[in-house]
Amino acid sequence: MRDVVVLDCAVEEIAEAADYLDQETPGLGDEFIEEVQRTIGRLRLNPYVGPKIESRVHKIRLRRFSYDLIYLIPPSSVIVVAVV
Repeated sequence: MRDVVVLDCAVEEIAEAADYLDQETPGLGDEFIEEVQRTIGRLRLNPYVGPKIESRVHKIRLRRFSYDLIYLIPPSSVIVVAVV
């Protein structure tokens, strides 16, 4: 199992997306954050679950939302760099 680091810029993008979703439907932002946490848990267990989109960059789609986590896989961890 690997450590997952979420960069500050990705944390901000998660918060912005959650705020937007809450404006559309109250409570949906919390569900979004829970889905991000579940997806991070999947990455901890198997970082290669998401397809490679560039030489060292992978992405994984959130199951319930139309967002992707963009991440790198250095030797001993996973680094989430963006949420798009």
